Amino acid sequence: MNLFLIVSLFSFNPAGMGLADALQPSGLNGLCINPAGLTETAEFSVRFPSLITPIGTYPAYNSAFSISEIDQYIYSGDYLAEEDKNRILSRIGSGWEIDAEAMTHAEIAYRNFGFGIYGLVGERAYLPRDLLELALNGNELGRRYSVEDLESEVCALLKMTLAYGRDFRWRNIPLSVGLGLHYYRGLIEASVLRSEGFLETDTTEMQVSATADLLTSNGGNGFGIDLGLILPEMPYNLIISLSITDISTGISWNRNTRIYHLELYGDSINLARLLGQEDVLDTDTSWEEERKSYRTHLPTTLRLTLSRKLNGELSSTFLYRQGFRETIWSTTKPYFAVGLEYRPVEEVPLKWGIGLGGREGIVLATGYGLRMGPFSMDFAYQAYRGLFKSSRGGMFALDFGLNLP
Repeated sequence: MNLFLIVSLFSFNPAGMGLADALQPSGLNGLCINPAGLTETAEFSVRFPSLITPIGTYPAYNSAFSISEIDQYIYSGDYLAEEDKNRILSRIGSGWEIDAEAMTHAEIAYRNFGFGIYGLVGERAYLPRDLLELALNGNELGRRYSVEDLESEVCALLKMTLAYGRDFRWRNIPLSVGLGLHYYRGLIEASVLRSEGFLETDTTEMQVSATADLLTSNGGNGFGIDLGLILPEMPYNLIISLSITDISTGISWNRNTRIYHLELYGDSINLARLLGQEDVLDTDTSWEEERKSYRTHLPTTLRLTLSRKLNGELSSTFLYRQGFRETIWSTTKPYFAVGLEYRPVEEVPLKWGIGLGGREGIVLATGYGLRMGPFSMDFAYQAYRGLFKSSRGGMFALDFGLNLP
């Protein structure tokens, strides 16, 4: 089952991956985590189109509110009392971060070769406190509201991977090495390059000014590689896996690439001008222009995993993950996770894991698998800073596979 990778989400990892298999990346898991794991694949393996997605219409992660609070404050449509507004503002601090991610994928492996195709969508947004306070309480007299820290980015792409793993012996030490090659096809990318603006109200009039630059493209290309090493017979029955994935110069966006410059300006806006139907807002300075190309980074990530079989039914795993770039799918904050797999019977693996660090802080995950001859099914659930309605977001994943000896 692929559960620990859902704990280490989301550096271009496939659905359902997680607890033990990401730490001991054998078989098809090697296509995303460590290509050296392809040395342990069945003669022929297939993972059918599978899915990893946020739960319902909730964000995958947000920095301030639990799912139950999102229901209460946003989806219920109820009137917000003054104490509700104060509680919301105390939770968001300087601003509110919202992340959303989803993936679908399919993979196939024959002996030591593997091929996978992945569809990915990611979004990140940061809403400054002033903007939220203005929406909740309206414009306060004599106060200037700023939107200079507004951030937003969305990206969708396809990733195709071809990988190979091989066993070696070096000074009587068995090891496996692997190489993965990637082609990235960018579908759409948009980001706010710059945002500045304010709104200020006094007793007689209001002033407003806003400027934003939006960069967009609907096509791009990129290439990358994965490098992997597995030491399967270390002292104390340890299995060590080391990999660096998505090594790349990024995606070059070069199709219909444009910058949209937006400006809004209004001076001395008052009731008399509004009732007189004057044009109180000036938007004539907005413009757009073509741009040759630009480049976005990919989530280059290092993973070190240790796994050990404790007895016939129980295995333990440990993961250290380090991203090298801040992207929609990765962060430079280090991440650690531990997991357990228990097999009361060989056909039903049960897994649990906990992670700490990264962008989300505390991550909890659980999942189970079912083996029916050559067929397999895996389900995993991951939550951030809580469980179910008390969490600040979550993901679920579902995989179906076929393995022929």
